[in-house]
Amino acid sequence: MPRRLTQTSLRRIILEELDALADENPTLAPKRISNAELGRRVAATSNNVLLAKPSKNGAARVAPVDFNVALTDDQIKDAFSDIGMEIVDMINPSGAGSASSKFKTYVISDGSNKYRIVIASAGNLGQRFEKEVADEFAQLVDLGTSSDRVLSLLAEMGIDPKKVVSADQTGGGKQVRRSLDTCLTDVGEMIADITITTSDNQTHYVSLKNERGKTFSNSGYSDGFAYQGDLIVPVPSKKAHLDEFVEALGFDKQAIADGLNSYVAQKKAVKSQVYEELEKGTLNEERSAEEKVRDFLTCGLGFGYWYARESRKSPSGWIVHDLRTKEQAQSFFENIRSIMLRYPGKSKQATAIIETEGLDGSTKLYRVEIRNTRGAIIPNEIKISVR
Repeated sequence: MPRRLTQTSLRRIILEELDALADENPTLAPKRISNAELGRRVAATSNNVLLAKPSKNGAARVAPVDFNVALTDDQIKDAFSDIGMEIVDMINPSGAGSASSKFKTYVISDGSNKYRIVIASAGNLGQRFEKEVADEFAQLVDLGTSSDRVLSLLAEMGIDPKKVVSADQTGGGKQVRRSLDTCLTDVGEMIADITITTSDNQTHYVSLKNERGKTFSNSGYSDGFAYQGDLIVPVPSKKAHLDEFVEALGFDKQAIADGLNSYVAQKKAVKSQVYEELEKGTLNEERSAEEKVRDFLTCGLGFGYWYARESRKSPSGWIVHDLRTKEQAQSFFENIRSIMLRYPGKSKQATAIIETEGLDGSTKLYRVEIRNTRGAIIPNEIKISVR
């Protein structure tokens, strides 16, 4: 008579049979797709909110169709889920493994393959701020009423709200790169975020900044350094005026290159990593490095517009500068009190802090960053911001 199987023995036999079946019919791992195809699939699940863009830095990329429409974190998660992917990691801009200096890089997986994808943040804080102010201006034009924010701005500009006949958002969410050109030019129409027209046929170009929007000049500087073998070396830039600006600040380009090489090698920097102040005499040689720096800053500023930045510290909620004429722009930067420098080494960025003093005794700080914005090492940009 056959011996009765125990529950333990029966369970073992069943598991062995299942394992055998699995070996005979293995589950095929999902085939890896290209970054371009990944971008197309994510865009297709976004209900026409996202567009696939060319891959960059080894990652898929998608960008918003309309910069005023943004996906929430849940919508992004669902978009990945709809194509059989899940988020396994999120990398902050410029972080280790990041594919973007501005937006998060998502690491997603289908269970067998990992991918990196960058989703441009539709309507970043600055663009959303511009849209909000534009909508409040539209309310003023259409209904005759508006927010305290817009009324305060107009008061700072000396414009009667009743005289505003149109206020159009003209920035379109695009970044305008203003170079430190060798001459001061009218940039009002080019950089305006809002263009206001009044009943007396006056046109006012307004550059809007939210409280964190401090940048006023970005200059491409990708040819100021190059690789010579494994080392970074300084080379003359085709934009000679940018080399002149860097040197007028007091930087030694060779020392910048040494600091970058030190950063790559993770060794102690050749130059000090603390800010070092130039001696006053250094600023006043030849035509005066001070004068050169002031001229370059003025060129980066341009003229022909109103500069309006939101500020909780201001009673009106705004810091407004009238820069409609060349003379007004030239007087914006008065005396330069000091320039502090910091070389690369612990970081891959050279930084200068410029302290200026106005005729009224007030001081302003400006920050110059010579840096790479794409996660690489060699600088590709000179950025100037007001602190």
